[in-house]
Formats: sequence, C-alpha cells, structure tokens
Amino acid sequence: METRGQNVKRQFIQFVSLNILSMVGVSCYILVDTFFIGNGVGADGLTALNLALPLFSFQQAFGFLFSVGCGTKYAICKARKQDEEADELVCSTILWAGLFGTILALVIFVFSKPFMIMMGAKGEMVALSAEYMRTVLLFTPFFLLNSTCNLLVKNDFNPRLAMIATLAGSLFNIVFDYIFIYPMHMGMIGAALATGFSPWVNLIILSIHVFKKKNQFHLHKPTLRPALIMEVAKLGLTSAVTELAAGVVVLVFNWAILSQTGNVGVAAYGVVANIAIVVMAIYNGIAQGMQPLVSTYYGLGKEETTRKLLRYGVEITVAFSTLMYTVLAVYAVPIAELFNGEHLVTLRKIASEGVRIYFTGIFFAGVSVVLGVYCNSREKVKPAFAIAVLRGGTVMVPVLLFLLFVAKAGMVGVWLSFPVSEAIILVIAIVLVKKGMGKGE
Repeated sequence: METRGQNVKRQFIQFVSLNILSMVGVSCYILVDTFFIGNGVGADGLTALNLALPLFSFQQAFGFLFSVGCGTKYAICKARKQDEEADELVCSTILWAGLFGTILALVIFVFSKPFMIMMGAKGEMVALSAEYMRTVLLFTPFFLLNSTCNLLVKNDFNPRLAMIATLAGSLFNIVFDYIFIYPMHMGMIGAALATGFSPWVNLIILSIHVFKKKNQFHLHKPTLRPALIMEVAKLGLTSAVTELAAGVVVLVFNWAILSQTGNVGVAAYGVVANIAIVVMAIYNGIAQGMQPLVSTYYGLGKEETTRKLLRYGVEITVAFSTLMYTVLAVYAVPIAELFNGEHLVTLRKIASEGVRIYFTGIFFAGVSVVLGVYCNSREKVKPAFAIAVLRGGTVMVPVLLFLLFVAKAGMVGVWLSFPVSEAIILVIAIVLVKKGMGKGE
C-alpha cells in the first residue's frame, strides 16, 4: 500500500470521503421515499413507511453480514498474500448471499401481513405497509449481492467505482420515485418498485471492475463451505447487529409513540427516523471507509498505523456531528415541514421538537460506530460484538421505559431516550475497547 505513493492520512481521506458519498447515496433513496410519499401519498403513507422500516433494516443487516465479513477477510488475506483463500472466499460468499437472499425474500413475501402486525400496524395500515415492504423485499437477493460486491470492490482498492455505482443506483431511485408516484399515480407500490430496481443499476456498474480486469481476485465455480461462511458471518456480525439495532430502535419507538400520540406521532417520528438514517450513514461511511485500510495495515502487522487511523476516524466523526446538529437544530421546523405534505400542525410540532432533542445523541452514537468497526477490522470480535449488542436496544429499551413510565416524560422522554442511552453506551464502549486491545483478544 505504501508503494502507491500515498501517506496514511491521504489514503484515509480518499477512502472515507468516497465511502461517505456512497453510504449517503444509499440512505438518500429512503429519504427521497419519505419526501415523495409524504407529499404524494400523505401522513398515512409516512406512517406505513415508518412501520415497514424495521424489516428493511433487517434486510440491510444481512447485507452487512455477508459484505463486511467478506470485505474484511479479503483485505487481510490479500495483505498476507493468501490469494487462493481470497478467491475461494469471494466466490463462496457471493453464492451464499444470493441463496440466502432468495430464501429471505420468499419468507417475507408470504408472511408480510403478520410481520407488519408485529411491527405495530393496525387497520388499513396493515395492508398499506405490507404492500410496500413485500414489494421492496422481493428484491432482497439483489440487495444482498449489491452490498457484498460493493464492499468487495472497495477492499479491492477501487472505492471510486463503488461510489459511482451507489450514487447511480440512488439517482435511478430518485428519478423513478417521482415517475411512479406522480405521473403514473402508483403510490406506495411505485416507491417500492423504484427502490427495488436500484441495486440492479449498482451491480451493472460494479461489474466493470471485473470486465476491465482491474480485480485482484479470480472468479471460479463456488462451493458451499459452511465453515468459510461462518467465518465471514463472524466478522460481519458486528455491522449486521449495528444495522439491526437501527430497526429495533425504530420498532420500539413506533410502539412507544403509538401509545402516546397515535398514527400522527408515528408519521412525525418517520421524519426523524429517516433523517437519522442519513446521519448514521455518514458515520457508517467513516467507519466502513476506514475498514479496508485498518484491515490491510493490521494484516501487515502495523499496529501504530491502525491506531492513527482510529484517531482520524474519531476526529472527523466529532466534526461531522457538530456540523450536522447545528444544521438540524437551526432548521428543525422547515425540515419537518418539508415532509408534511398535508401541513398538519401536530405533525410539524412533534417532528421539529424531536429533531432538536433526538439528534443530541449523534455525538455519542457516531464514535461508538467507529470504535465497533475499528475493533472488527482488526479481528477483535468480542469488544466489537459487545458494542453492537449494546446499541441493539439493550440499553435504550430500559432507558425508554424508565423515561415513559417512571419519569412520566411523555414524548420528551421518547426523544431523550436516544441521547441518554447512546451516552451510556459510549462510556461502556471505551472501556471495552481499551480492555480488548490490551488483552489482544
């Protein structure tokens, strides 16, 4: 890597900046869905979308399980000159991702309505949210393959192509969101189809990496090796649980808000939750941008360089947190109104209050995400997984219940539960990382 004529800081800036653009591109199609649905369908559409989001996080979590595990192990294998093992890893992971994605799509397609009832949907919301999520998750194999191939291309030192592919897919989704919802009047189904077809665009562009023979891996007939995919899953588990945590948070918040303010409150939280997806995408962009570099330098045995990369990651995370919170706090009302197509006063009030309180937690959440991925990139699975579990609702749910039923804080308590729990998680995470690194686990 050093022979490429780049110092570590320059490599970090290149990988992280391109990866932030990629991750924000991925999250923006959800934000665009929210905008078009809020204005083209209304508050019921926002409610249905937010009730469906936990299942979408479930799908994304499995994407990370394969992609992060494969990408991390691939970078380490290549750094150690284990080329045959790297090739087998790539081929087997792609096969498993496709097979698992197909099974997952069929299960959710068949049981979409029971799943949505479990998510908290009632009455007409069951059919509306089930229709949206059933359509999106029918494309699960392509989402999982896209996630795997995208991170593989990044770890094969072509982050620019990965970024272009992601942004092209997001642009496709934005354009067809508009076409399907407005001129064609397809409503929620139109938004779902635009989202579902977007990974096809990504995969077509990512294939250029192979067709132009820029790849350092070689594709061959894959084999179903359970031991190998278990190793991949172990390394991808932290990122998968972190993504699943986002779905758990949305699910618990939906239940809590339904008990406080009903469907309008869930619609308002839909605005907050979808902005949060973009914010967390930036943190994931920083963390996943670090990953190929940390894994490669770790594979080369350069401990001091990996620690330097961690410092860069924390510094840029704090800087982004400051910038994002300032913008969100100052423009909370117009941001809420942007998604309020029916101009409901209650929705605007709840959402703007939520933006100002909820997003104080991003200062803590961002650093926790970076710490978790850093540990995982160095094969320190125990502290990485512990951080992911903490962020998966282990801390937030008790905090939320305390604020609602003991402190009687109402909606303010709902919004406060995120920053309070993330502050607690970060303190524990710092202790776990120091302990894990010290023991060399």
